[in-house]
Amino acid sequence: MRSAVRPRGPDARRRGPHRAGEGSPAVVMTRERTARGGACMRGARLVGLLCLMALLLAVPAPRAQVAGAAGQDRAAVLQELFVLNRRLEEARAALADVEARLRAVSSQEEAALADLARLQEELAARREQYGRRLRYYREQGNRGPWVLLLTAGSLADFLWRLDALKQIMDYDARLARVLMETQAAVAAQAERLAQARAEADRLRDEQLARVAELEAAIADREAILAGLGDERAEVEEALAAVEADWQQSAMPVLDALGQALQQLGTAGLQPDDLRFSLFPPSAVATITEEQLNAYIGGYDALAGLRVDLVGEEEAFVLSGTFADVPVEISGGFLVLPDGRLRFEPSLMQVREFRVPEGVIAEIVSQGLLDIDVSSLVAPLTLTGVELTDGRMTVRAGLR
Repeated sequence: MRSAVRPRGPDARRRGPHRAGEGSPAVVMTRERTARGGACMRGARLVGLLCLMALLLAVPAPRAQVAGAAGQDRAAVLQELFVLNRRLEEARAALADVEARLRAVSSQEEAALADLARLQEELAARREQYGRRLRYYREQGNRGPWVLLLTAGSLADFLWRLDALKQIMDYDARLARVLMETQAAVAAQAERLAQARAEADRLRDEQLARVAELEAAIADREAILAGLGDERAEVEEALAAVEADWQQSAMPVLDALGQALQQLGTAGLQPDDLRFSLFPPSAVATITEEQLNAYIGGYDALAGLRVDLVGEEEAFVLSGTFADVPVEISGGFLVLPDGRLRFEPSLMQVREFRVPEGVIAEIVSQGLLDIDVSSLVAPLTLTGVELTDGRMTVRAGLR
């Protein structure tokens, strides 16, 4: 009798031990339900994890970070508004200048028009007068002068008539000359009037452009303020404070600094060390920080400020208070082609407000911070300036 147990081969070992009912439909359905249930559980876990991550990401950032970002935005807005205010000032000043020139040109135009009308009336009268003389000669022909001379009763009468005829001819020539001069004056006055009108038209066009520029700056400013929403009043208050500091502290300090720098070469500042060389001809002057502070302190407007020479940054730093307002100006020096020295601020700060670079560049371009140091290095020419910790070295030579 054969055994009911089938022999196990390699395939049987891989499938595992045979169990009763393993291949039945009931068992297969049970396994499918179990697999689907496991997949659903894994999907639920994934969805829950994603929701948890979304909640964590939605948690507000720390207040310090939000406040820092708001502070940066506020500083940027203040700088932009400050620049727009400078644009407004420039546009208003340019518009006022154009309007003043337009008024002057309009007055010249009116005067030229009145003079032209007067000259035209005079020209008409001269033409009428000269026309009568021409009609008389045309009617009389060339016989009149000869008849006048040949009918003289005596030599004295002849000479008298000859002199009278000469005076008449001089009068006619004078009439012709005055007529031509009047015609030339009318033409010149008409040209001046045309030039005045052209200049007035040009100024009116420039006026329109300036008005458009002013309106654009006002619109930009209003757009920024309108975008602030509830913070508008607060920003406007901060901007007003910045403007007050700018007018009452920063500008006076810049004016005083410019005056002090421009008089640097003639106000008796003596270098701490001065050395000359003959081959090649050159000079090196050393000015210490203490000497500069003693010089700067001689100006009342700068008495509350101190100079620091920072070698690492090659910077001339003027910091302190003016009218109880903290002010800091930092920058370097540039030797100009004509041998003058220019102070170029890279940082200008009033309280916590940093003046935009464009405003600083405009101030520098006006030449307020250009320094004539020729008296310090005469008869040589300035060639370079070096800033080290606590001292400034000025070099001069031949160019």
